[in-house]
Amino acid sequence: MSSFETERVSGEKRIGRILWNRFLYPVEIVECRLPGQEGTFWFSPQVTVDPQNNILVQTGPAWIFLPLGILSLALFVVCGFLVKKTEPGTAKRALLLTCMAALLHCCLLALFLYRTGDPISIFNDDARYLVIAQMIRSGEWTRNPFFYTIGYPILCIPYLFLVPNAASFHEFLPFETFVNGFIISSLFAGGAFLLLRRLSGRDLLSFGGVVIWQLFLFFHLTLPIACKDGARVVKSVLTVTSSTQFNDLFMILMTSGYNGMSDTASALLVMLCFLVILYLRRPLIPLALLFGFLCLIRINNIFFGPVLFFLLILRYREMLKKKGAFLLFCFIGSLCFLSVFSSQFVVNYVQFGNPFAFPYILHWNNASQGFLLSEFPGGFLYTCLWCNACLAWALPSLLLMKDRLLRTVLVISVMPMILFFSGYAEWKNFDMRGMISLYPFLFAAPFLSDWWKDVPKKVLICGVSAAGFATLFTSTPIRSFTLLPWHLESVPHGKTIYCVLLGIELAFLLYALIRALPYRELFFFLAMFSALIHSGTSFGYGILTAVLCGLALTDLIRFRRAGDGLEVPFLTDPFNSTDEPGR
Repeated sequence: MSSFETERVSGEKRIGRILWNRFLYPVEIVECRLPGQEGTFWFSPQVTVDPQNNILVQTGPAWIFLPLGILSLALFVVCGFLVKKTEPGTAKRALLLTCMAALLHCCLLALFLYRTGDPISIFNDDARYLVIAQMIRSGEWTRNPFFYTIGYPILCIPYLFLVPNAASFHEFLPFETFVNGFIISSLFAGGAFLLLRRLSGRDLLSFGGVVIWQLFLFFHLTLPIACKDGARVVKSVLTVTSSTQFNDLFMILMTSGYNGMSDTASALLVMLCFLVILYLRRPLIPLALLFGFLCLIRINNIFFGPVLFFLLILRYREMLKKKGAFLLFCFIGSLCFLSVFSSQFVVNYVQFGNPFAFPYILHWNNASQGFLLSEFPGGFLYTCLWCNACLAWALPSLLLMKDRLLRTVLVISVMPMILFFSGYAEWKNFDMRGMISLYPFLFAAPFLSDWWKDVPKKVLICGVSAAGFATLFTSTPIRSFTLLPWHLESVPHGKTIYCVLLGIELAFLLYALIRALPYRELFFFLAMFSALIHSGTSFGYGILTAVLCGLALTDLIRFRRAGDGLEVPFLTDPFNSTDEPGR
């Protein structure tokens, strides 16, 4: 291609996109003509063909995102400066930290896209969402059955008006991807901070959880693989990716929200459901309507129902003392929920002849079977290995959290979804996108726990540094893999370097454990963390999961017996924040 003798028709240059290895890459194109032939074509010097006829694309930095990254960083610093001048627990401070959470995501994503050349990942789902949106807009309900539920396609309809001249899906996708990555995902980050500060009453600690979560998104890489014995596991490490490491790019673009999928919009609406309960005085009707639409986007969001119902009971507990109030409460909530979600039942009946036959029956895989107990052992191991570093920090922190109410809310927020996806019929082909909504709760757990309190500063720094060093350089011990942290497998003598780092990390953890012996909670955290992150099995995670679920059920019974004696600080003052270690 690059060896043709061509002449330019005009000096005009345009930016087009070429599909390469499941990604749309921006390339510079010019209009050319072959000598002696009629007609013109568009040519890009960045696209070549190797001797095996494989298309190669020369990618470079996406300079358009560099100013956006720098601007986001500058605004982040300005907001941080203003935060120092505001009093804790004020609306202004909460607004500034919310903006900082959103700006942090924008900054990290923009700099990542600048470095990797702005690739846009192509999924199978995103094109079908657009097709369904077009059919809903035109009123063609019966021409072809919908492949997915109608929630996210409804959200895509405004995009059709904003990009009216898109000739193909590939022209439409960059706009949708930008909105998801920079607007929806940033709002998700800001909403997650508001939720966590409302639950915990702590500004800076909640913000710390959001910061670690955002950094984790751009450095945490996974590599699913089927082993020789037929089992499917995953390698999970921290590293830096590049524009030519396609699997790494795919995973980061998926979890950071820079794609055309429904996951980020679903996660944002999950946060809004929580915020409606925590910030509105009479949230029943708006929450039921919003939750109905949330389940239209992803039916598995129904597993947030228990925690939302629990929070609603706490919000209305004075009113529910009246005779018949609980039945009326349930009736109004169910009616509002079904007034939205029943639209899917209508579509199901029209297209499949059965209101309870959902579009998943059209999928070639076993997605319509939902949860299968027989799949749970392998799926739970897969989930634990995928989120190895995240769960190793979060589960021990939840166990050592003294605030029973806060712990119960966090546990019943994350555990139903984790357990469902572990037994999901298609977990072997699932990329854990369902965990995106859970990350804010999990990453905030260490900051909101109590294992680090009342510990001398030097001992605490030693323990946290040892756990952090282990997180950076631990590679789950699965012998079928060659993937190492920070891509050491591609460095000369990389395996030797990794073995040295592993020895240093283990020695550091042992030293931290010895120093933490007089401080029981810190010692228990480091011991559980060390066992979980190095084991490569689901045994320890299973024990902690069972214990946390048992404690949540026990605490729910205790809360029921406490009645009016139960204090619920996060439902009193909207700005009840303090930055003190305890409540």
